[in-house]
Order: sequence, then C-alpha cells, then structure tokens
Amino acid sequence: MISVFKPKTSLLLALLVITGLAGRPSFETISGAERRFLTHQLRESKANLIKSVKGLSEEQLNYKPFPDQWSINECLQHLAISENEIWKMTEAVIKQPTNEGKRSEIKTSDEEVLKNFSNRNQKFQTFETMLPAASSGKTTNEALSEFKHARNHLIKFSRSTTDDLRDHVSITPEGASDAYQLILMIAANTQKHIQQIEELKKSKNFPKG
Repeated sequence: MISVFKPKTSLLLALLVITGLAGRPSFETISGAERRFLTHQLRESKANLIKSVKGLSEEQLNYKPFPDQWSINECLQHLAISENEIWKMTEAVIKQPTNEGKRSEIKTSDEEVLKNFSNRNQKFQTFETMLPAASSGKTTNEALSEFKHARNHLIKFSRSTTDDLRDHVSITPEGASDAYQLILMIAANTQKHIQQIEELKKSKNFPKG
C-alpha cells in the first residue's frame, strides 16, 4: 500500500542518522510566527481528518474499491500508528546536540515540505511497522482516539517547546531537513491521507450509508 515516505532508502530510519559536528547547546527557540504556523498546520489537519470521517457507517469505513487498496478504516489505523512512530523518530533528532552548521544543506522550504509530502500523486512505500495490519485490531474509534491523543501531545509540544527546532538538522540520503520541517511532514502526511479518504468517498460504488 502507498503512503508518504521514500522507498528503499528508508527516510524515517535515516532521520536518526545525524552527521556533522555537534554545535553548541542552543537556548533560542522558534519565532512566534513559526510557532503559530506549525501549530495551525497540526490543528487544521487534525480537524480535517475528524471531519472527513464523521458520521460514516461501518460499511462505509470498511469499503475497499479493490482488494489491494486501503479502506477508510485502514487509513485511520495507519495514521494512529504513524503519528506516534514518526514523532518518536523526530523526537530523537531533537534530542541530538544542535548542528546549526548544517543548515546550509537544507534546500527545501517549509511550503515545499507541505506540498511534497501531502501530494497524492507521489507514491511512496509504507514501512511494515506502520501498515494497518500492525494496529493489533483496533476499532475505528480506538484508532481515531489514539491519533487525537498523539496529535494533542504534538500540538502542546509545538506551542510550548523552547528547543530551537531549526538548529537540529537531519542529514539523510534524500537531503537535509530541520526538526521543524519534520513536524510539518507529520501534518502533511495527515492531509495526504485525508485526500485518500475523500477519494474513497467519491468512489462509484461507495456505500450510501
């Protein structure tokens, strides 16, 4: 099944590989505008997801146009898992010493990160640990509740962190990103699967309810 990150080279695992000399500890933080933008993306994608599945029947939640495509329920299972797993990997980057000297290697803007990682036309392979089958049989309500709990934690972190997310830079085979952009990727991943859910709802044989 298709999801958000690079095949073969395993972007998420590469996020844990930080190269370059560790810089001085940073006591600065992101700007107010950056904090508001990040928090908005997280809140908006959360609200959009909840809205996209509100009032759907079990038949609609489990509808699959083809056997190899995810149902809406499976999209939610994936998001519940990936929200936690991607954050754990991002948090590991934040806990590394700052390496602001590597900022010059970042070639992608925040807007491009959001656009690229929410683009349904780009087909990437999902890690097995983030497939719906790894959800241990959670119900739709359980998966959505788990997602909301994890997202609320991330929103709280983004509102209050004193870490300078810009000075924690991850160097991967796909390029460089700072921790701020890695959190934006989480929001973008949600938006991407919201698009997938809306596509399912518009399917020719989607149950009427």
